[in-house]
Amino acid sequence: MNVIETRIVGSDSWHDFDTVMQEAAKQSKSCQNCYCFKHRVEEVPEDSKSKMRALIRSGKAQGLLSYKEHKVTGWVAFEKVEDLPGLEVDLDARNLLIHCYQVVDPEESKEVLRILLQGVARRAAYLEYDQLYLHVKDGDESLLAVAKKLGYREEKGQEILVCALS
Repeated sequence: MNVIETRIVGSDSWHDFDTVMQEAAKQSKSCQNCYCFKHRVEEVPEDSKSKMRALIRSGKAQGLLSYKEHKVTGWVAFEKVEDLPGLEVDLDARNLLIHCYQVVDPEESKEVLRILLQGVARRAAYLEYDQLYLHVKDGDESLLAVAKKLGYREEKGQEILVCALS
């Protein structure tokens, strides 16, 4: 059986993160040059790749990478709401928000997303957050289905889902 595992992003995983972002850019024009920067700032900078590399290497970017048979399969980013000025939402700023996710192989999307969302929920609970928010981009039906099976409920319409951790 092919097990999908997760690892916290760090300086040693830059190449894997870069691989996911390059695949994301191939799959969606909105991901080109973003490097998971869209919600971190008001406007995505031209050098978002180098800025994200610096954040990852400094330990300031929070996220998980998923792997199957030692190959990277996906990425999910989560930050405190207050640390995401590029995302205009009215949420409790003290909680975490999943704001970026990518899957390398769309055919494995649901399984990879399930593992990544579960990993973030475990991390958020460990860090003693009460709730975990999920920003669903462009009405992503695949993510909505996975999130609802994991206990997320709608908040602020279908753009934001919330999961109680306590």
